Amino acid sequence: MSGFGRGASDWATATHLASHPLLLFRMMQRYSVILRQFYDDVNDNLENDVMQRLESLRGNYFWPSQTDLGDIASAIFRLQDVYDIDPLDLSAGYLHGIQTNAHLTASHAADLADLALSFGDSLTAGEWLKAAREKVVTFGDESVFLDQLTHPWGKAVALHGKLWNIDDFHIPDIFAESRRLLRDAHEASKWNLSYINRAANYKALCRGDDLPGNLRPKNGNQNAKCFLFRGHPYFAVNPQYVEVHSADPVILEVHYFFGDGVIQDVSDAVFNPLMEASEHSSGKEAAFLRDKTTAPAWIFAKIPSLERSFAKLEKIVGRRVARKEEEEEEPSFYMQSYSVGNYYQPCLQCEEELPNIVDRIGGRIATTEFILDDTEAGGETVFPQIGLRIRPKKGSVLIFLDEGVVTQDYRRLRASCPVLLGQKWVASKFLYERGQCHPLLPVGKNAFLNHLVTS
Repeated sequence: MSGFGRGASDWATATHLASHPLLLFRMMQRYSVILRQFYDDVNDNLENDVMQRLESLRGNYFWPSQTDLGDIASAIFRLQDVYDIDPLDLSAGYLHGIQTNAHLTASHAADLADLALSFGDSLTAGEWLKAAREKVVTFGDESVFLDQLTHPWGKAVALHGKLWNIDDFHIPDIFAESRRLLRDAHEASKWNLSYINRAANYKALCRGDDLPGNLRPKNGNQNAKCFLFRGHPYFAVNPQYVEVHSADPVILEVHYFFGDGVIQDVSDAVFNPLMEASEHSSGKEAAFLRDKTTAPAWIFAKIPSLERSFAKLEKIVGRRVARKEEEEEEPSFYMQSYSVGNYYQPCLQCEEELPNIVDRIGGRIATTEFILDDTEAGGETVFPQIGLRIRPKKGSVLIFLDEGVVTQDYRRLRASCPVLLGQKWVASKFLYERGQCHPLLPVGKNAFLNHLVTS
């Protein structure tokens, strides 16, 4: 599973559970519902001094809440939608072509249906109720009785009738027909280059659908230009392997750029800030849950091994990357962690900027993403309007110029597919205008590429 983290066995176990959507749901349900009920029962029947002692042993750790359970349910529903996975397959541990050992019972499926109903999602609720019934009838699952599914089924049908006008369907399985209509609409709209179809292109890329010839980017995945960069004396003996995913807009990947030592140093430095960001993200993230779900944090600490990587990157891109002494008050980099189901939808500038940063150091001119861990499935960076899909590879750096923020060039829209298995860790370093006015530095995408290819 995930290699980015503390390394201890208890952390590895927790990471394994958190890297699989079904295991995470089962664990979250156990803590937020079953153990919470047990805790409340104990609290009602023990003396106050005993409970105070137990509370002191618990320390600063908190029980996961119903909100946390709802968040992981939302992540499962997102995987179901983006990757078009049938709930019965998903509950059997089949994740978009990957068979895993984890599974959900009929009772789990019914609980997911209840959560979908609480979100007002009648279609998802109906599909999970169908999966629960199938597990009982066909596979002999005894974790729930059929009559327990009757009431939520009626609620799902009634809500669906209000949302979908099902009187026009005239068929017995309204949920299957609704899903078919959604699939037909997706097929009809994907690979259309208009901005309004960006969501359909995003899902198609995440699913790995074949690209039509007219959408394959110049120097894209099928015929990417790869070369060894020796354009600086530093790389005379050890050239860097650079891949041009797209020449216009400029999207590059430098492979095998940094090693495990840098990754461990970053892990040690960002662990506590990321945990704090995760603890405080629920209310903040809820406002834009449909667009982005990560645990981000600005990191101000100076990590020597990572700073050396920034300095090395300067020699490749011909632009200043590392901070100068007078910029110590500015953040060193932007850290994001993606657990299962975490993603962000197509955007031009996807990360939050610090207040007044443009006034201090100018606008952003480029973004670099240091990939600190591999995912087992999902988590690709995609560019929906040019049909580009990049698999995260530990030790690589992605580079893309950010002129599209100013020009509204929607070919530069980028997104991250939901993580199916594993975790994705990215350290982003942004390049700003201040300090880039040097006569030897290439300006513009053509000069930038010429600088790389001809060096």
